[in-house]
Amino acid sequence: MNLTRKLFLLLLLILLFLTFLANNIQPKIIKDTNKLSYKNTDEKISLQGKIHEIKTYPEVTYLKLENQNITIVIFTKTPINLNKNQTIKIEGKVSYNKNELQLIADKIQIKIQN
Repeated sequence: MNLTRKLFLLLLLILLFLTFLANNIQPKIIKDTNKLSYKNTDEKISLQGKIHEIKTYPEVTYLKLENQNITIVIFTKTPINLNKNQTIKIEGKVSYNKNELQLIADKIQIKIQN
C-alpha cells in the first residue's frame, strides 16, 4: 500500500472512533438549571423534575419543570402523553434561543411515583 492510502485509512479509523465516542458520552446530570447559561450551549445534560407547564403544538411541545429556569423543547410528529405534575427525566442538548435557555430533548422517561 502506498503512503497516501495508509494515511487515508488511519484518518478514517480515527474519525470512526471519535464518532463512536461522541455518541456514547453520558450527559451531565444537572440538579439546578439556575447555574446554566448561554456558555453551556451544545452541552449534553440530563435533568429530572416535575412538569409545571405544558404547551403543545403540532410537531413541538414545550415544557417547564418546577423550580427550573429552562424550557424543554420536544420535537415530535406524533402526540406525546405528558401531564402536569408528572415527574420526568430528560436528556438532551442545551440551546440558547431568543435570550432563553432551552433543552432540546433527545430522550424522555416518565418516572413512576411510589
